Amino acid sequence: MQMGAPAGRTTAENILPFYAANATREILEGFFAKTVVLVEGPTEALALPLYLEKCGFSNVKEGVAIIAVHGKGNLAKWRRLFLAYSIPTYCIFDNDSEDDKTGEHRRDALRAIGIADASHDKCIKTTDWVVEPERSVFGADFEQALRQHFQGYQGLEAQVRKEGVESKPFVARQVAERMKRDQQDPGWTKLDTLAAALWAKLSGEVPF
Repeated sequence: MQMGAPAGRTTAENILPFYAANATREILEGFFAKTVVLVEGPTEALALPLYLEKCGFSNVKEGVAIIAVHGKGNLAKWRRLFLAYSIPTYCIFDNDSEDDKTGEHRRDALRAIGIADASHDKCIKTTDWVVEPERSVFGADFEQALRQHFQGYQGLEAQVRKEGVESKPFVARQVAERMKRDQQDPGWTKLDTLAAALWAKLSGEVPF
């Protein structure tokens, strides 16, 4: 209840069957991780590890599971589960409202993170890419945010698509593989901050 679980509907009798029925193989892998990073979908799950590795953070070596929960509406419930088992959990989502027109899924995720209701509007209306100790929010969708923060992103996207890759997650991963570390791109500053937040999750320290 303290993390926003619906009062009255969450009981000792129904909570375990609910999670057992909804858990995927990806979710179960989180129980073997030192820290879990919850992202909305496979695009982020495939691309982010490559960017983080270029910032000196290997999620595989560090035992960090980056898990796609397949929609904003699933972020809060899985964060609650992992925290119930004392597994540090970090949430990443965007402010694309296509699948969350009222913002309630994002508000639910923010409650699970511990963000006060009074601060929700500021969080879900931001158009910037925000990286904080417990969460990262892309002001637009993932790809649009990267296009804004990496000068060469669109060119690499076009190149990958020209080579016949059409699947959105695989395009994003191919772009991540080819993106060179350039200190002039503001995206690297954001990713360095994200890596610092994840290091802090592992160590239990406050990152910034």
